[in-house]
Amino acid sequence: MRIVYWILAALLAAFYVYAGGVKVVQSQEALLPMMAWVAQTPMPLVRTIGVLELLGAAGLLLPPLTGILPRLAVAAAAGLSLIQVGGIITHLSRGEAGDIGLNIVLLLASAVTAWLAATHLGTGARNGAARGIAAVVLLAGGLAGADLARDDPAAASAAPGAPHPQASWRDRTPMPQARAEVGVAAPDGRVYVAGGTVQQGDAEPVYASTLVTSYDLRTGR
Repeated sequence: MRIVYWILAALLAAFYVYAGGVKVVQSQEALLPMMAWVAQTPMPLVRTIGVLELLGAAGLLLPPLTGILPRLAVAAAAGLSLIQVGGIITHLSRGEAGDIGLNIVLLLASAVTAWLAATHLGTGARNGAARGIAAVVLLAGGLAGADLARDDPAAASAAPGAPHPQASWRDRTPMPQARAEVGVAAPDGRVYVAGGTVQQGDAEPVYASTLVTSYDLRTGR
């Protein structure tokens, strides 16, 4: 499913880089042959839509690629979905029901991409620690991009008897401190994250032997 996400994200990003780019740089007269609705829309609003489309395209690709705030991909895909909802409403209000086909395709693609980003991207962290509880695998801590990841345990559901967890991830309640190379234990359904290294500004990472945080899988706290 990760492959499906990247295919959809790449296609959507390519479309919105073009569509957003022309809205930002071209004049109203140049846009009219492609977008008749521009005639009744203030150009500052057209420019704003273009900027939002460019930001959405970047949000689909850069956070998951860098591991920095990967959940921004969900917001980007959701935002692009809202843009297409607005496009459908605009066409219908202008009596252009026959022109909403592309909007519907883009809306569905963005919605599927948002779902894939929310459930199948993982955390983008490395050097974390994992423990399994029943049919759930929890990953805590680690490094994301050039920065330390927070201690949010992320969970992946595993089918009973399956040798590997399914790629279905979601972030858990944020923990207070970012650290890598942690130790994790999971007695009685509660996850304990202990130790690890903590980055303090530009200084060398400091070993945090006394830090312990916990997460209850049943209550989400």
